[in-house]
Amino acid sequence: MCRFFFFFFAKHRIYGIKPHEDVVEAIEAEGTLDHICVDAELGPIGTRAVITGLTGQAEGLGAPYKQLTTLRLLRSNVGEEGARAIGEYLALGNGPEADRICILQFLQLLDCNITPLSCKYIGESLAMGSNKTLLTLNLDYNVKLGTAGLRALTNGLCSNSIIKRLSLSYCGIDDTGGRAVKNILLTIGTQLEELNLKGNRLGAQGLIAFSKALGNNKVLRSLDFSDNAVGVEIPALMALAEALKINDTLVELKFDENHIEEAGAQALLDSGALDKKEGNTSLKIFTCDVKIPEALFEALFRGGGGGGKKGGKKGKKKK
Repeated sequence: MCRFFFFFFAKHRIYGIKPHEDVVEAIEAEGTLDHICVDAELGPIGTRAVITGLTGQAEGLGAPYKQLTTLRLLRSNVGEEGARAIGEYLALGNGPEADRICILQFLQLLDCNITPLSCKYIGESLAMGSNKTLLTLNLDYNVKLGTAGLRALTNGLCSNSIIKRLSLSYCGIDDTGGRAVKNILLTIGTQLEELNLKGNRLGAQGLIAFSKALGNNKVLRSLDFSDNAVGVEIPALMALAEALKINDTLVELKFDENHIEEAGAQALLDSGALDKKEGNTSLKIFTCDVKIPEALFEALFRGGGGGGKKGGKKGKKKK
């Protein structure tokens, strides 16, 4: 197995960089390596070296390494050129199953300096059947990604019928990104079941932009829209309510930390969409701000396995 990573070491020596000990340990471990997780600085050069080792595209490497199903790079400074290399690797995951060089199913690039151009490279590799293996894409905590990065990804994802899970939490997406979310949800043939948008700033306008598409979507089962600065914007909350009246496949909706306050919570309850008896019955989990009045919280909250608001008012002690 080590020969597939020869280029990783060689490339680092050329630039005078010592290979990271975590990567060395993984490479030298016995048995088949199907999972790589690196929580350290690789940089664009190091990322390219790893990908070159996997593809065998260097003199003396021999055949490509075809056993890797999970690649997790955490705080590795992949950057744009590293993302280009990863995109090229993903594009080798098409064709007949026996001929695929890339069989990656899970890709995580957490806080890896992913930019809109990085997203363009990754998005292009996932478009029009270019990759038939990747099921999960996690780009959390890439604050430079932004709305432009989401749009670049969308250009590829709108023709992708393979990915099931997409996570873009804390990626600096603003309220103009709602249309890109709408396009993903409206994709014909989409298999996207889980979408995590936590910690962005899509706000009320972003929510309005994709709510109708959410109502018509028949595949998505989990949406995390918590901490997105919706506020007490009744039109946005009503757009969400109307979507929930139509949608019968969404099982989980996380909506806490949006500061909808008592007025917003009451509007959601009055809409009937979240009525536990006559409203949306497919939704098993719904989270909302814990700071709203307890009665409203209990009426809206759905915890799947039960439970409710913690830290409520304490009763008086018996004398």
